[in-house]
Amino acid sequence: MMRALAVLGLWASVAHALVPRRASLARRMTMMADGGIKVGVAGATGAVGVEIVQCLEKSKLAVDDLRLFGSARSAGKEQDCGRFGSVTLEEFDLERARSCDVIFLAVGTCRA
Repeated sequence: MMRALAVLGLWASVAHALVPRRASLARRMTMMADGGIKVGVAGATGAVGVEIVQCLEKSKLAVDDLRLFGSARSAGKEQDCGRFGSVTLEEFDLERARSCDVIFLAVGTCRA
């Protein structure tokens, strides 16, 4: 019985310790949104990518920089993105994608 109470006490301590971390994570996410974030959309020319951009336009998320990624064929083309203005499509590159705070992947499967 004592051992069970000790385990429960330990669990309560762990649970209590986790609550402030969750709260601070929520605060960090709010601060990031208030300060604006860099958002990327991979597959921006496809149906799902276009829908993601439209959702971002309608959202209250503070996006400082919107980067659109597509295939080599699409790179260099301009895409109208409403409140974000005209955005030039870039060929997807891992280093470019890493410069974003958040990236949405709207890519399909490869066809042989």
